[in-house]
Amino acid sequence: MLAVPDYPAVTLKPMEQVMQLSLFLTILLSLSCGTITTDASTGRFPIVGSVLILVMITSIMHFLGNRAIHAVQNDLFAKQAIANRLESQLACLRWISLMAVFACLVKFGLASLIANSRFTEHSLALQSLLLLLPGTILNLYCIYTAERFNWNTRSSSLNRRDQIKHVLTKFRFVLALGIFPILILLGLIDLVGLLPLDSGYAATLTFGLVILFITLVSPSIASYFIDTEPLDNEQKQWVNHLTNAAGLGKIQIAVWNTNLSSMNALVVGFVSPFRKLLISDALVAALPRKQLAMVILHEAAHLKRKHLPIRMASIIPIWLVAAGIAPWFQNNAWFAPLASLICVILTIMTLRWVAHHTEHDADLEACRLAAKIGTLIDDIPTNQAEAGRELSRALLTITSERASAKKTSWMHPGVLARIQAMRADHQPTFLTTNSSSITIG
Repeated sequence: MLAVPDYPAVTLKPMEQVMQLSLFLTILLSLSCGTITTDASTGRFPIVGSVLILVMITSIMHFLGNRAIHAVQNDLFAKQAIANRLESQLACLRWISLMAVFACLVKFGLASLIANSRFTEHSLALQSLLLLLPGTILNLYCIYTAERFNWNTRSSSLNRRDQIKHVLTKFRFVLALGIFPILILLGLIDLVGLLPLDSGYAATLTFGLVILFITLVSPSIASYFIDTEPLDNEQKQWVNHLTNAAGLGKIQIAVWNTNLSSMNALVVGFVSPFRKLLISDALVAALPRKQLAMVILHEAAHLKRKHLPIRMASIIPIWLVAAGIAPWFQNNAWFAPLASLICVILTIMTLRWVAHHTEHDADLEACRLAAKIGTLIDDIPTNQAEAGRELSRALLTITSERASAKKTSWMHPGVLARIQAMRADHQPTFLTTNSSSITIG
């Protein structure tokens, strides 16, 4: 088992989890702005204006971080309230950052400058890199501000070298799940464009390349940039037996090193030999075997029920419709920005609905899997009622440090809603087995 650090657990929530929606919207908005044509005179100073607005927002983040740090140092008993306030302020700034990205790219004309530059006009990868740069800077500085607050309010602060190493690990995780795969894929598409092929063959090759990249290459890139370490042999053998019994086939397993700051688990990849199960170090340290088993089975349920492809497929019709009607409005200057905005809003609403339903489905499927394989492996619940209780306890432990973590988020329904859904699925035995009970509150 991993050792628990000697600093208080009350800190800001891990930003790499909190910022899933923000990063998704930043990528979507930044790339969409690249399709909006603007007059070259729209922004006379695109670079200077963009730099000024980035400096202004990062300075505000820095100021708020400093103020929160000084407030905690003056009143340690108010640490939780101060952390909550900084969290709310950073959340507000993340929404302001989206408006700032739009201002940089469209109002100041940075997107037009990028598209018309002789250095980038023939490269989708270079254009996308520059389009994503303003939003990426703001997202990463938000993470840095939160981490700086955490460092300076712990009882045993990290030294400067460890701080830099830790924040770079956070940056790597965020970039690996969003920015790097996009840029590498677009770079490969640029290479296809350089081949002496007619448009039909080039389109077919590009489509095949995208499918191959998404299913095989992208997961490997993401897992490469995430800081991991192997499980010990006994734990690895137990997890292997569990995943094999759950029908996952061949899957790599590793501990996701978060410096014990995050309790999470995820599977990277689609195809069996290339999938990787990542279990955070804090999760391994905090949960007993039965609860850890239920978290792993929850991830297994996502795979068995094809939830990730379903989520991806759910937004395709929205963008196909927009692309289909675009030729009718190609001379309308307002169509591109308005269509992009509508598509983003519909995408958020659709993904939220699908994500919440698939999370509930994964909880119930995990309980059914446990009941099916519980007699085959040690430390696994043997019936659905027990499985529901152990998964409920795991969810409560994972979110115990902060009340806000129990609330509904973009990709997850609230913890109590998930527990109630599991309870409803296998009453009346959910609350009592062998005279033991779980209290939810």
